[in-house]
Amino acid sequence: MIRLLTVTLAFLLGACSFIDTKPAEQAAISVSIEGQDRIRFSGKGAGAGMMMSASMGSMGIAIGVAIDEGISKEIHESFVASGGNFAEIVESETRAWLSKVCHENPKKLRSLCFSRSSMMVRVYRYGFVTTSGEADPVKVELDVGLVMGDQGEIRKNLTELNDALAAPLEGVKKDGVMSTRLLTTGYQTLLEAYDTI
Repeated sequence: MIRLLTVTLAFLLGACSFIDTKPAEQAAISVSIEGQDRIRFSGKGAGAGMMMSASMGSMGIAIGVAIDEGISKEIHESFVASGGNFAEIVESETRAWLSKVCHENPKKLRSLCFSRSSMMVRVYRYGFVTTSGEADPVKVELDVGLVMGDQGEIRKNLTELNDALAAPLEGVKKDGVMSTRLLTTGYQTLLEAYDTI
């Protein structure tokens, strides 16, 4: 019995050594946050500013912008307090996406499946925007460009894809983990849209 167990164990361990577990090569990734590296918000203040501009002129619009900036600050502070860092999210999710693409179909993005190549991710805007629905929902807004090797930039905006998850504004303001989850899922959705290139 022990001899059979020893032979079986040796066979299994020997078989595992023949499996290729080499990770796929992939491009060097650099992330650039264009402008201010903080969560942005567009919503309540913009609408209020437009209404107030009729009676107050440009001061009404300024008040509307200040409302949105205050909400943006609350969301960003809870995001950072929970350990959120959008540049790190972008880099780790891009690595995971490249690894998946290079394993499944290395010919698809041939130029990015080699360690000698490079990929630049430019984040022009990240944050939230109000959307219609109950409980004052917001959805992720991302404007990202990818430069693959020596090719030109391919820019995508999540709001054009209509695939962004929605969540209540109060939850996003108070729960940085929720913001992180929504931003991560939104970025993953954008990367899937790049799969079609």
